[in-house]
This record gives sequence, C-alpha cells and structure tokens, in this order.
Amino acid sequence: NKIGYTITPFARVTYKRFYLQTEAVLGITHHSFDFLDSNTTDEGFEPNSTVYNLKTYCAQIPLLFGYNFVDQKLFAMSFFTGPKAKFIFTARSEQGFIHIIVSSLEGVLKKNCYYWEFGLGVKIDKVFFDFVYDLGLSDASQYIISNRKGNIYSTSRRDNVLSFSVGMIF
Repeated sequence: NKIGYTITPFARVTYKRFYLQTEAVLGITHHSFDFLDSNTTDEGFEPNSTVYNLKTYCAQIPLLFGYNFVDQKLFAMSFFTGPKAKFIFTARSEQGFIHIIVSSLEGVLKKNCYYWEFGLGVKIDKVFFDFVYDLGLSDASQYIISNRKGNIYSTSRRDNVLSFSVGMIF
C-alpha cells in the first residue's frame, strides 16, 4: 500500500474510563503490485516485470472499544480495539511495464473486507492523534485478469495497514 486519504466523523459514548466509538470513514487508498517473470534469468538483464497500480474508493465502519489509561482534563491517552468492515465502491487501475509489452490488466477486488483494528490515541485539549494498525482478516482480492490472453491470476492478499491521523474535537 501507498498513501491514502480519509475523512471521518465519529461518535463516542463514554462510561468512566471506558468508551464505545463508531465512525463513518470515507477514504481513498493507493495500492501497488509488482509481478516478476521468473523465466527471464539471463545474466546481465533485469527480469521482466509488470507494475500494477490501483486506486480504491471505499467506506469503512469500525466499532471500537477503548480505555483511557490517562484521563486528565487537557490530556488523555487511550488504547482501543475492535472490528472494522470495509466496503469498496470503485477501483481505478493504472499500469506500467518494464522490458515487456503486456495487454491491460484488470484487478477484481472483493467488495467487502474485514479487519481487526488496534490503536493508541493521544488527546491534547481539543486536538487528537491516533496511531492505528488494521489487521486484515479476509482476502481483499478476487483475481487479476489479463484481457489480451484471458489469463486469470489468483491473488491472495490481506491488507495490513498502519496509519496515523490527526483530528479536532468540536
């Protein structure tokens, strides 16, 4: 994965140091895949490779359970965890090739993916910082197909994403 962008409104219900939080995440994520041709092992030549870039537009809905282990008026730190569902709306692909000419590739993604999210949050007055790791629980790709040859390449991948966010509480 490369860099992505999100916008996220959230709602939080707090009880003492514990909280339950849900979000409505709208995001754009960039992915890059490299396919190497292992049959080209001539000395002095780079192996043939295909670079496939994909841009996805999606919505994510996590349900997070958190605990504020530091809870002061102007400063707080918390740990949170919980399930997250991701729904992909559209995907745009771009391709680049090195040393070979290949017809267009088309990636077919699963429309629903599931994750388990772990994170650490820091709040200073009304500004917060979140450090989050999303552990992929389901396969994100169905396959990639070469339109010229009709070859279908099975791609098994789970998105494991490390992210950092900054926000403001109104």
